Amino acid sequence: MTGRAYAARERLEINGSFTCLILFIVIGIVAITFQVIAHVRLFNVMFSAVFLAIMVFLAFLIFRRKKRGASTAALEWPVGCLSISIAMLTKINYGRTLDWTYAAWGFVQGEETFFGGGDFRWRSICPGNFC
Repeated sequence: MTGRAYAARERLEINGSFTCLILFIVIGIVAITFQVIAHVRLFNVMFSAVFLAIMVFLAFLIFRRKKRGASTAALEWPVGCLSISIAMLTKINYGRTLDWTYAAWGFVQGEETFFGGGDFRWRSICPGNFC
């Protein structure tokens, strides 16, 4: 069986898209497992599962198209926007169905994880001892 010879950039993009696919699957499994362990309402678990399934499907399409050498620009932007929007929509959904303080705490934790965390930012913008 003769395979197509890929350029270094193509190989890097294929490996990156495969890594992204695997990470979406792992994130999905961990997220749904923790939601089930925390006894989150079934609607919220299904909400997360549906969006994660969409993300995994789109990531698979990107991987397959990159492997074939086809353009993936039309799929990459929606996946990027969805991956950011899903976290925000989940927090809005939690605020609506659970408690707004739970959703706000999740936002703070996500911000600290993404930006490296630390109280210095919150203390610099919060007056007095309110934060």
